[in-house]
Amino acid sequence: MSSNSPSTQKENALLITGGSGFIGQNLIRKMAKERQIIALYHHKLPESMDNVFPVCSDMSTAELLAAPLRGVSTVVHLAWSGGLSGSLESISDDPVVSSNYSQNLIALKNLLTAMEKANCQRIVFVSALGASRSSPSAFLREKYHAEFLILNSKIREKVILRASAVWGDRYGHDRFLNSILKVMKYPVYPVPTKKEGISPIHVDDLTQMLQSTVFSQNAEGAQISEVCGGRHYELPDLLKLVSAKVIKKTQLGVGGVVGSSTLAFFERQSAQEKGMYRLSEYLAIRGKLAENVKETPIGSAWPEKVSGFEDRLNQ
Repeated sequence: MSSNSPSTQKENALLITGGSGFIGQNLIRKMAKERQIIALYHHKLPESMDNVFPVCSDMSTAELLAAPLRGVSTVVHLAWSGGLSGSLESISDDPVVSSNYSQNLIALKNLLTAMEKANCQRIVFVSALGASRSSPSAFLREKYHAEFLILNSKIREKVILRASAVWGDRYGHDRFLNSILKVMKYPVYPVPTKKEGISPIHVDDLTQMLQSTVFSQNAEGAQISEVCGGRHYELPDLLKLVSAKVIKKTQLGVGGVVGSSTLAFFERQSAQEKGMYRLSEYLAIRGKLAENVKETPIGSAWPEKVSGFEDRLNQ
């Protein structure tokens, strides 16, 4: 862990919010050798590494963020509370109306205010495929409102990456795989109806895209790109794949109306499982890229090959 204080950080330092989260920790490990990082965290201290300065903050005021942002040129905003269940159950569809702003949106608004005062040049935000003001998913509505705040800020360059379901390799810590395994714990498991399928993206691929974005010199006022895994899976095929490669025993999937109606029963959570994401919440994230989201200049720096779920499952 670096012994530097925020006041002695080099110019052009990088600040990552949510530094102790799943994506944050993976991104910091990838970038710490290349650049000085200020890792903002709230609940859990990030992993100790050279060239990384951890700062505890709940982002409750812009003033709290003034010192960590000193000398910072780029912010990667990953901090997000509430998970995939979201926290905007009854907010207005109009993102200009701020009376019901959630904790996530208040924190983002404070961050943007502090960035503007500190003259930070770029913000990179990880949103989600399907972010929309009218989505049935509270999580996706909240992501849409966050995008609105960013795009209407005075930050010179705004980059939004809408990602599909993000996963990793370690089953014990991977929420996406655990959400699948939870509904497959019995010989018979539900296969809910999802017409679009799903294209989960591995955290290594997403963090490589984020790293390339941070180092890219392709400046443009506002850029929105959508990213997903290298292969698209229909839900029954994805569940069969997990059954064959992870569970490795006979499983019978029950689909259609029965599968959709019984999913909630299989996803009931105990007190010990608090904070565990549900498969139904992942399925709210759109499975395919939208045709009307253009390829951005920053995207040209991304790796050409993105791995598929099956490619990484048994590595």
